[in-house]
Amino acid sequence: MKRYTLIVVPEGIGRVQRLGVSERGLKWLIGIGAGGGLLLLLGFVHYLILCSHMAEFRGVRAEAERVHAEAEAQRAELQSRAAERQHVADELARVREFERRVRVIANLPQASLERTVTAQRPAAALGVGGGAERPEDATPPIGTPTASSEGESDGEGGSDETPHGPPPDVSAGPAAPVSDAASRPLTEEVVSDETLFTRLQTESQSLEELLGALKGKRERLAATPCAWPAEGWVTSGFGYRISPFTGRRDFHAGVDIAAEFGTPIVAPAPGRVIFAGRKGGLGTAVVVDHGFGVRTIYGHLQRILVQPGTRVARGQQLATMGSSGLSTGPHVHYMVEVGGKRVDPLDYIVE
Repeated sequence: MKRYTLIVVPEGIGRVQRLGVSERGLKWLIGIGAGGGLLLLLGFVHYLILCSHMAEFRGVRAEAERVHAEAEAQRAELQSRAAERQHVADELARVREFERRVRVIANLPQASLERTVTAQRPAAALGVGGGAERPEDATPPIGTPTASSEGESDGEGGSDETPHGPPPDVSAGPAAPVSDAASRPLTEEVVSDETLFTRLQTESQSLEELLGALKGKRERLAATPCAWPAEGWVTSGFGYRISPFTGRRDFHAGVDIAAEFGTPIVAPAPGRVIFAGRKGGLGTAVVVDHGFGVRTIYGHLQRILVQPGTRVARGQQLATMGSSGLSTGPHVHYMVEVGGKRVDPLDYIVE
């Protein structure tokens, strides 16, 4: 077998080195070198391919980020438009409720069949009280047949002052039926631009009709209660409820507004005091006749500041808030009578 010798002669003085290798070993060395070079070449090619892919990936990533940014901007714009539409819808619903209450106060037919439920702040720990002077005095809501009028059963006695006009027909219904789409509250659906525009047009026409109908009713509106009689929280609304005293379902013919002892109770409209004193379960109470068949009653008072026969102006203090009669804490039981029937006082508050 052939052998090959590699002689290494150092420069200067030094020992000569001889490296011997057989023909087979030389072939192995050449093969190993060729394989290593090939691996290096393949690694370099792979590196170039990876660099190309990384460049493409960076381009795709940049494009994806751009598309994502555009999508986020479009989504934010859509959310902003939806929020604006919902705000307009909420304001329109508020205007509708305001219009409904004005029509109630002015004794005008309603423009729609919808009725917005007024939210009440939960205040279970605050004062509530009995709704009527005696259980048999509780007046059902308007439309429920009764044996006698409330004015005859509560023992207050009538006013010797002739009202400014005939008692209103409080049972008057809406002028005409409306479609389901028009009667649904705006906040219960996703409002589209077309729907919102249509309802804005309808409400605009309804308000124009209302303004025309209000002409000539200035005296009635000036004498009609339309403000809160006291500051506080509504702890019990108008309608059927579970009595805090008997635990049974009974009818609450007013609203309970709770606050601290001594909170001022004011007249929500001008009128004449026709009763001031003790009044059964209402405790210390005041009754004001506003004319046009409208009266307001204030119960569970602490101290009365007016006398029967006194004429009061809107905003004038009548009494202070207390807890007399059937009561669990300081509050005022506020009732509104129209044509001898007790109605929801919240319909007569437009502030």
